[in-house]
Amino acid sequence: MFAALIAFTGALVYGSADFLGGLAARRLRSIVVTAVAAATGLLALLAALPLVGGAWLSTDVMWGLLSGML
Repeated sequence: MFAALIAFTGALVYGSADFLGGLAARRLRSIVVTAVAAATGLLALLAALPLVGGAWLSTDVMWGLLSGML
């Protein structure tokens, strides 16, 4: 049951973000909408970081930077 709740929440968030992104792209330039969406996602990830925990390893950061450049 918990997996279904997580799946439903994910679908709801994804669908809402897609719909609202489309509405925003009608009113603003697409590069602005993309930049705001990326910044919002980064802030959400940084807010969730203390809850998830984990360690930053230099190899992991390197792979992340490399994949972001491709």
